[in-house]
Amino acid sequence: MNFSSTGRNDATVDDASPIVPSNQRMVWLDAAKGLSILLVAFHHAELTATSIGEDWAGFDRLSAFFQPIRMPLFFLISGMLAASAVSKSWRELAQSKIAYFLYLYGLWSTIIWICYSFIGPDGGRYTTGSSVKQLITMWIIPISGTWFLWLLAIYFVLAKCLNQVKSVFTFILLVVFTTVAVEVFLYFPHSSWRSMLIYAPFFVGGLWYSRYIVKYLPRYVSIAFPLVAILYYAAINYVGLDFVQGSSEQAPAVRLTLSAIGLILGLGAAFLLSRLSVVREQLAFLGRNTLSIYLAHGIIMTAVAFGLSQFSLPPSSPLWMTPLLLLIALPASLGIRYALGQFGDRWLYSSKGFFGLTSEILDRITPRLAQR
Repeated sequence: MNFSSTGRNDATVDDASPIVPSNQRMVWLDAAKGLSILLVAFHHAELTATSIGEDWAGFDRLSAFFQPIRMPLFFLISGMLAASAVSKSWRELAQSKIAYFLYLYGLWSTIIWICYSFIGPDGGRYTTGSSVKQLITMWIIPISGTWFLWLLAIYFVLAKCLNQVKSVFTFILLVVFTTVAVEVFLYFPHSSWRSMLIYAPFFVGGLWYSRYIVKYLPRYVSIAFPLVAILYYAAINYVGLDFVQGSSEQAPAVRLTLSAIGLILGLGAAFLLSRLSVVREQLAFLGRNTLSIYLAHGIIMTAVAFGLSQFSLPPSSPLWMTPLLLLIALPASLGIRYALGQFGDRWLYSSKGFFGLTSEILDRITPRLAQR
């Protein structure tokens, strides 16, 4: 039996899609992934600083300003690179991607739960690490910090199903359904459920229409980027940052529209930044190592913040706490990945070890059971 599952060092899907030329991907797709993980890490640094009372309003507003950009960009790039996996049979897809993401989700959710049970921030009723029941309910209510992996597993199933009826009409129906459903789920207590609805069109859109993004983004980015930036700034000012951060106010299509504008702005920014030699390699490097950063950076930030909170900090600490956590967590995440070596490659950052062992055990047990 073969239960091997492949996984690469990437929080997004890393299949070389035939509709995404490899040379273009290396230039700006990796930069886009690097930009998105940087925005995600900054957001988590700001939240961690807030959890120990070292928050600064400026960083809070900046994080809210980038909210409609970071996750739509992440999921779109994931969809753009998912075509090869989704085109495989259900069995191959389940082994290579669905099981892979579920394994990483279950493993790292448990690791985070254990760590947070000792040093985790107080998140109110749903504080991670506060109850053993969370290790069971996490398959329905994702544990903070790993919900992206949970969603990717779901999105691969969704994309495989929808691929059977792929059309512009199907995509429009998906957008309309998610737009309406987001408002229905507005008052549900778990944001990950609403996120599942909000970001589904971005993953599927990236999967189905990546060829058009690759074709037209380089042509029109220089002209469109300033206009989109102005539109995005005006839209944020109009709805307000409080709405962006999770207002319970019902506003059909506003959240999705704002995320779509933010996505276009993020793609344009990534493409233009990839042209600058000063930052191109740095962003691309982060983009090629998103999984290492995504999985470990939250634990590192929490541990550093917990340690610093034991001391009497100067009044200026809110100004440097968020940047400090970010600057420590990024290289530390990569350092841990490097230090773990082959063990990490097989057990912590991929599912090769687990499914390889499972396959070996089943190969030994199955003949014995057949003889009985």
